[in-house]
Amino acid sequence: MVPAVPFAVLGVTALLAAASWTAVAACVVALRGVRLPSVLTGAGCLLLTAVEVVTALRFGESASDRLVLLRGTGALLLLAGVSLGAL
Repeated sequence: MVPAVPFAVLGVTALLAAASWTAVAACVVALRGVRLPSVLTGAGCLLLTAVEVVTALRFGESASDRLVLLRGTGALLLLAGVSLGAL
């Protein structure tokens, strides 16, 4: 049985999300300088980038609790940075 969703497209989508998180991190640090909110936002974005890359490379494997925790940590860092005025 052929899958209805091409898995290559899903991997490319995850890598595209990783590229966008990297771009957001670079923009925040470049525009705002190295301040605490910028560092928190940049760290959150880079952590989300790493999670997206690992998701794209390990696509099709069983669920990983570690990836869920890392994704939540990245989102919380991003939230803290934005709440403190990074953007």
